[in-house]
Amino acid sequence: MKTIKEWLWWLAFIPFSLWVQSHTPGLDALVVGLIVLALEERLRALLLFLPLCILIQEGIGTQPFGASFLWYAAILILLGVLHSFVEGRNFFFVVLLALAMAPLTMLLGYGLGSLQVVAPNIHTLLGKSIVQVLFTPPYWALAAWTRRWVHRV
Repeated sequence: MKTIKEWLWWLAFIPFSLWVQSHTPGLDALVVGLIVLALEERLRALLLFLPLCILIQEGIGTQPFGASFLWYAAILILLGVLHSFVEGRNFFFVVLLALAMAPLTMLLGYGLGSLQVVAPNIHTLLGKSIVQVLFTPPYWALAAWTRRWVHRV
């Protein structure tokens, strides 16, 4: 029964995340799924979900081409580094992670946009960073709360 609940949760999470993402320019809502899997220490599921996220993000074009791979790799590195300093799987941890994601959003957007001879607008990148920071912790809290239906804590 746990597997059916797991599949149902993901079948609800992914379309809802894509819907939210389509209505919010520059937002990556799927990154919350990666954070959930990483904090649950489910490496196999993470390795299956990661290529799906990269393909979706590269396909819908919310970032410069090739940025999705670097974005998700950097998020996983940030998770590892932050987890070595702060022990926990709570809201505070995700807030710190989201704050660390802001400069990363700016750096990747500016760096990869410049490489593709696209003049990155610093105000647009700042807006995307702020949206990502404000969105990630509450959406993670919602995802973690609904995951209790799948995994009894």
